[in-house]
Amino acid sequence: MEGLQGWMAEIEKKQSRMTRFGGAAAILAVAASGGALALGIINQQNAATDDDIDELQERVDGLVPALEQQTEKQLKGINTRLDTIEQRIGAVEQKQTQTDSQVQSLQNQPRGGAGAGVC
Repeated sequence: MEGLQGWMAEIEKKQSRMTRFGGAAAILAVAASGGALALGIINQQNAATDDDIDELQERVDGLVPALEQQTEKQLKGINTRLDTIEQRIGAVEQKQTQTDSQVQSLQNQPRGGAGAGVC
């Protein structure tokens, strides 16, 4: 009888252990499914919808003409500055040519009395 009672006690211990492991596994499975569900909901809330994408596309399309217009305006300004610089360079070159010709004409003049008295 004692052997039978010992054997029954051992079976009850195993059954108790299995129940604990089964309960822990069930709790773990519920927690994992809850986490997966929470991640799914968060992902769904953060996901971009077709309306969001369409709205962004419209914004980008709206910016393109303004950018083109601003770029053209800036290019016109740069071209105006370049034209002004080219005109200034032309004026400087013309003055340089006049100065060179004056220097040349002065060098070709005979040295007269004014220069003779200096030495």
